[in-house]
Amino acid sequence: MCDQTISARVRAQGLTDGWNDISDFCNPLIYLRHLIAFVNETRETPDRYSEQAHDRMLDLFLTVSQRTLRQTNAEDRQAYFDADMIARMGI
Repeated sequence: MCDQTISARVRAQGLTDGWNDISDFCNPLIYLRHLIAFVNETRETPDRYSEQAHDRMLDLFLTVSQRTLRQTNAEDRQAYFDADMIARMGI
């Protein structure tokens, strides 16, 4: 089953899914949270990512940064709070 199908089912129940889509990285607050988490993970556990996975993550962050690093708005902040709540729930 694809991500969109599962997400649609979850959202139809009034819930928010815990998937990280590329569009999530377009929110400046969520982008920074993921970037800092990635930096911390690679510092604490250097061999957690293969060299290829590390390079692909860097490519993602650099590519998305060109669209993402901007002033936040109310929608960005609400999406960040929703994502933070899901993270705290351990989903």
